[in-house]
Amino acid sequence: MKSKIICSLLCFGFLSSALLQATEDEQVQIHLSAIEVQEIFNNPDRFYVYLGKEVSIIPQIIAEISKLDDNQDSLVRALADHIEGGFVIGYYETVLQSLEQAQVVLQNNADTLDKKKAFALSESLNEIITHVAANNLSLNAEMLAFLKDSLISENTTDSQK
Repeated sequence: MKSKIICSLLCFGFLSSALLQATEDEQVQIHLSAIEVQEIFNNPDRFYVYLGKEVSIIPQIIAEISKLDDNQDSLVRALADHIEGGFVIGYYETVLQSLEQAQVVLQNNADTLDKKKAFALSESLNEIITHVAANNLSLNAEMLAFLKDSLISENTTDSQK
């Protein structure tokens, strides 16, 4: 079983606005594998984007747009595969490049979609890019260090049941 780390976060500015599936007063749990936590702590100066469906629609939108992408080696497909593989963090720069490339793919293929669906995907993608660029979905070692008291090993939680 994949060891997971649970980070309990209050939604106060970190994971914000329309991308959230919870209200500002609710507690959101993000799930990071031990490998992902180690990756963050091994690269303390690097920012990561949290890609989990608990806080954003990135997985759904990228999955939809990647179906339109003819390039098997594109950043859009790579991000979709990364998310589908169970990873919930990505390098900030790479995620932002993937989202910008997704805009191009969507623009180039908008005529193959129903107008309402194309518009909805475009609006959602623009909102995602705005939030990613504003670091609303960012994680780094400093943030996790601040929350280290909230880090709970899933195995510890399971053994207490």
